[in-house]
Amino acid sequence: HGNGSRRGAEAVVRKGEWKGRDAVFKQRVKKGYRLSILDEKLNRERTRREARMLNMAKRAGVKTPFILHADLDRVLLILEHIEGPTGKEVLDGDDEGQKRVLLSELGLSLGKMHEHRLSHGDLTTSNVVAGNDGLYLLDLSLGQMEASDEVLGVDLRLFEEAMLSAHPTCMKLLDSFYDRYKKTCPHSQTIINKCEDIIKRGRYR
Repeated sequence: HGNGSRRGAEAVVRKGEWKGRDAVFKQRVKKGYRLSILDEKLNRERTRREARMLNMAKRAGVKTPFILHADLDRVLLILEHIEGPTGKEVLDGDDEGQKRVLLSELGLSLGKMHEHRLSHGDLTTSNVVAGNDGLYLLDLSLGQMEASDEVLGVDLRLFEEAMLSAHPTCMKLLDSFYDRYKKTCPHSQTIINKCEDIIKRGRYR
C-alpha cells in the first residue's frame, strides 16, 4: 500500500494503526461541485458498495484486505494493510519469471471474480499487491455485482488499456494472464469475445 497518504479522485488513503495493527484508512472526499446532500448519499453508497464488493470477492475465493471497521456516517473504511510490492512494482522490475507469476495469479483472481459475475471496475497494476500468502486485489469501489458479459468485457478491456499505458513492454507476457483466466472462468470465451466487440466498436466508457 505504500507509506504516507495518497489522494485519489474519490478518496484519501493513508496508512495508520487500528487497535494495535497496521491498517489503511480510506476516507471518501467531499466534492465541492456536488450538492452536499447528494454528495453525502453518493459517498455513503460507494463506501457501502466497496465494503460489500470486498466481501463478495472474498467469498468468490479472491484475496482482498479484511475490513477492520466501516463507518458509513464518516464514509470511512479501515482495512487490513497488506505488506508487499504492488503489481506495478513487480512489472517494473527485471525478473520475467516473477512478472509471469504475477500475471498468472491476476488471471486467476479476475477469473474467479468474473465466474461469480463480479467486475472490479478499475483493475490497474497499482490496485494489486503481491502479499506473502498470494495476490490481493484492492479498491473495488467501482465494481459491480451481477455484472453482464458487457460489463465484464469492459473490465478486461480497461485492464488491457492500463497494462498498455503503464507496462507496454509486458504486453507480450499477457498470455500468462489469459491462460489462467480461461482455465478459471467457465464463460471466459464469451467475455473475451465481448471485449473484442468493444474494441471494434471503440466505445466502452
